[in-house]
Amino acid sequence: MASAPNSSESTTTQDIVVPEKPAFSGMLHLPRNVYLLLFFTLGKGFQLSISALTLNYYVHSLGYRPDFIGVFSAMPAIGALIGSRISPFVVLWQQVDPCTILKYSRYE
Repeated sequence: MASAPNSSESTTTQDIVVPEKPAFSGMLHLPRNVYLLLFFTLGKGFQLSISALTLNYYVHSLGYRPDFIGVFSAMPAIGALIGSRISPFVVLWQQVDPCTILKYSRYE
């Protein structure tokens, strides 16, 4: 017959308190700054998209046709493409040693 533990015996058990990990600790394995940068980039993308959409709605409300609105919304990208190709330092960079260009292009 199995005997029940004697209540007069004092069995002390120490409870080990393990701090709980956050719920997403298994998924978040990168440093905190990386996630801050990712959330900032996501927010900046939303900001730029909303501003472009608002500007397109405004141009549409002025009565312009959709083909002009498409060209209008593509103007920043077209300007950056043209500006990057005709910059004098870009042309020189392709022909001359880059160290020489950096030496002469600084402000003194």
